[in-house]
Parts: sequence; C-alpha cells; structure tokens
Amino acid sequence: MVNNMIARQVDGLIVASCMHSDADYQKLSEQLPVVLFDRSPSDSALPLVMTDSVTPTAELISRIAPQHADEFWFLGGQPRLSPSRDRLAGFTQGLAQAGITLRPEWVINGNYHPSSGYEMFAALCARLGRPPKALFTAACGLLEGCYAI
Repeated sequence: MVNNMIARQVDGLIVASCMHSDADYQKLSEQLPVVLFDRSPSDSALPLVMTDSVTPTAELISRIAPQHADEFWFLGGQPRLSPSRDRLAGFTQGLAQAGITLRPEWVINGNYHPSSGYEMFAALCARLGRPPKALFTAACGLLEGCYAI
C-alpha cells in the first residue's frame, strides 16, 4: 500500500504502524516526509505525534472502579503496541488510585478488530457464566465486538 501511495506522488505519510521497527519508514523518509502517529517504536528518529492514553484512562477508571472493586476487566489489543501498553498502564493506575489491586486474570488481550472483541467478550461471559460486572475496552473496535453479543 505504501508503494502505491508513493507511485501516486503523495506529499508525505502519517503512519500508525504495527511494526516493531521503523527501519522501513526511516529509509522511506529519505524520499518524502514521514511522521509516526500514536505508535512509538523504540529509538525512532522520525517525527512523532502521540496521544496521552494513560492520564484519561486512569481518571476514568479511578472514578468507576470503587463501585466494582471485586471485578473489573480490561480487554486490550496487541501488548507490543505502545497504545496498548499505555491504556493498560492507565487502567492499572486508575485502579490503584481507587485502592484496588489489578488481578492478572482481569487482563485479556487480543487485537483491535471487532471480531477479537467479540471473541474475548464471549469467552469471558462463558467463563463467568454471566456478563462481567465492569469492563474497559482499550479501543472502539473491541467495544463494537462486545456489543455484537
């Protein structure tokens, strides 16, 4: 797809990459401007625009968690992606601010597709024998999958 865009003579790329390394984009940046968006490969020299996923997640969870101290589930995406790690960090921080310790079994990861949200939520409901008491999804696509049940 990137080669297609270059062939169409785009002026630059804004990339939310799922790759571990930005080596391909580093090489590409010799031909046109490349800006990374919302993903932070380690040691990247490319320009980067990041959102803060930790603080708002922590604020939300800290307000909701006291009513659900015995059970609060996290459905996330790929743990190797920086937004996934940041959202889980915010979730964990929010629980801690509410005086709740995260239980490892409360964290379930898949990918950011609605089908993954559906599968994780269905498996969780089957495991519990009921819907969870409290649930945080790390992306809208995951929530969409949960609603499909």
